[in-house]
Amino acid sequence: MSTAVVIPMHKVEAGAYDLIARTTQSCECQVFVVNDGYHGSLEHGDALSGLALRGGARFIEVPFDRIGLAAVYRFGIQHVINHWPDYFNFIIEMDSGGSHNPVDIPAFINALAAADVVTGCRFGNGQHHAAWQRRLLSYAGTVTTNLRYGTRFTDATSGFIGYRREAAEVLHAEPWRSTGHYYQTELRLRALALGLRLAELPIVYEGGTGSSLNFAAIREAIKLTIRH
Repeated sequence: MSTAVVIPMHKVEAGAYDLIARTTQSCECQVFVVNDGYHGSLEHGDALSGLALRGGARFIEVPFDRIGLAAVYRFGIQHVINHWPDYFNFIIEMDSGGSHNPVDIPAFINALAAADVVTGCRFGNGQHHAAWQRRLLSYAGTVTTNLRYGTRFTDATSGFIGYRREAAEVLHAEPWRSTGHYYQTELRLRALALGLRLAELPIVYEGGTGSSLNFAAIREAIKLTIRH
């Protein structure tokens, strides 16, 4: 069973190389770093492509201006599916800021034996180690989603997600309405609408060294929840 791990990078955080290397070593997997418009200098003077290769990853360059979180995940996952058809059985998406621990990847793979999509869960048996404001946003997003759509998610906004390849292919076949973090909720709702088997996996969320979550992303999430 082969596994691809897709990590988008726009604002490269400290320790990016270490994250790539630890992910590569976490299991028998191939890491794909997707550059969403990053052009700054990096550790040891590497370009992002050099850092990715030095960490044992493959490098994917988005061929246009920055496209945002939802679209860059879709671009990276579609790239893996299109260029390595039938090779990767599982695809994992995780962020580059260090909030997701690569040691959890084998647990995602095991859980995918009985599910089409496995989502990381920071509440219930999971742990959410972030500022109280971020925890409140995550919890409020989950409660609002469950009330609005009649779902029973324990965590509707976590971005640590694993797919069977076939599930990733059908889920990412169409563009996302969201450009930012609401994508992670939209993905769960689309999976349910498609009749896919979903499972939640407890994870420890460390908060990371930064976040792309901002007021614009929160405003978009509220608007899309109301209008969906």
